[in-house]
Amino acid sequence: MRFNTLGFFNSTNSEKVDIGRIYLTTADPTQPAYFIVPPSDTVVTIKDDPRDNWRFLTFDSSVLDNPAIVGWSADPDNDGLTNLHEYAFGRDPGVADAAGLTPVSLVNVANARHLAIRFLRRTDDPALVYFPEATGNLAIPLWPDAALLHGTPVAYPEFGYEEVTFRDSVSLDLNPRRFLRVRVELLP
Repeated sequence: MRFNTLGFFNSTNSEKVDIGRIYLTTADPTQPAYFIVPPSDTVVTIKDDPRDNWRFLTFDSSVLDNPAIVGWSADPDNDGLTNLHEYAFGRDPGVADAAGLTPVSLVNVANARHLAIRFLRRTDDPALVYFPEATGNLAIPLWPDAALLHGTPVAYPEFGYEEVTFRDSVSLDLNPRRFLRVRVELLP
């Protein structure tokens, strides 16, 4: 498929300026699906979807059309983390590195001990949603979204992430058997 359109830029004085032609193509899945040709010296920035950008930067172009390797549910390094989790938590799907993904600690709030979990979360993809969850019973399939943000997130804007800590809302002093996890979903 090839789509050709003449692009215009509206200036502050309502003049329309020819900035060239923008072509969209799907001929080569390993390359961005657009390019701009003259006549223009205007800079146009088109940002890839953060997920596509991650795939282009992370995987070799020879495997980009193989969902068994680059699909969100794939685990090419066999570390137990799907590509969605590798993407969400800033991991490398080519390196088995699940250990230490979400360190757990204890925090004190009003002289009560609470279980806490720390992790990196993306800040550049609004379709990615994190659900820190807590429970006292591992047998239940649906955990309540009961963890609370603890402290201030530490931003790493150059990488598109921030480090956050969430704590359980239930004190270990009241219930010593508590569990935390982070569920990640990609909105349509």
